[in-house]
Amino acid sequence: MNSPAVLLVFAKTHLARVAQVLAFRQGGFPSVGNILLAGTIMFALAARGQEDPTEIPKIHPLHAELPPTFWEMHSHAILLATLLVAALVATLLWVWTRPRPALITPPEVQARTALAALPAALAEGDRLSRISHIVRLYIQQAFDLPRTELNTTEFCQLIATQAQVGPPLAAALAEFMRASDRRKFSPAPAPVAGVDPVTQALALIEQSEARRAELRAPVAAAPKPTA
Repeated sequence: MNSPAVLLVFAKTHLARVAQVLAFRQGGFPSVGNILLAGTIMFALAARGQEDPTEIPKIHPLHAELPPTFWEMHSHAILLATLLVAALVATLLWVWTRPRPALITPPEVQARTALAALPAALAEGDRLSRISHIVRLYIQQAFDLPRTELNTTEFCQLIATQAQVGPPLAAALAEFMRASDRRKFSPAPAPVAGVDPVTQALALIEQSEARRAELRAPVAAAPKPTA
């Protein structure tokens, strides 16, 4: 610590300097307020001079450890929940946007529906053309025949060579197609009493379905190979 003599010299020196400054600012005549101000400054300087430069400064106590943040505590759970939600959303989008399998309507249903939808006021020639076209398309789909545009002669020759169609059904179809052509291309086709082309077409569809059932029967009755 500083001795009293040193402090007194320190105070007198600084007081004299402060008094000189204050006197100079007031034109050489210091006031009472200036003297008090100079004394305050002197004591402040004296107190500052009493500090020991070799003294170890006081160490304040450490602050309490900061608690972990919400992210530090729950980061793993948040990441896991985010991944699960993303996977769920991706699955829902895939299910919602995936292409739906096309609903295949059986050929016999298509043929019967088309025959039932024929307009009643249709001209006889146009009506016969529609009916024969529906029957021809049905036969091609039901017996897996080539989907090509064939005239009546070509169509009859084709079905006569197909084993899955069979001779009885091929003969009935050929007779129906030729009779329809004769009526369509006659000079003035008129409805024939007692003969309904739609009824004949439906009967041919029933006969064709019976033939398809015969073809499926051996496959269903065949014994399964043993392991």
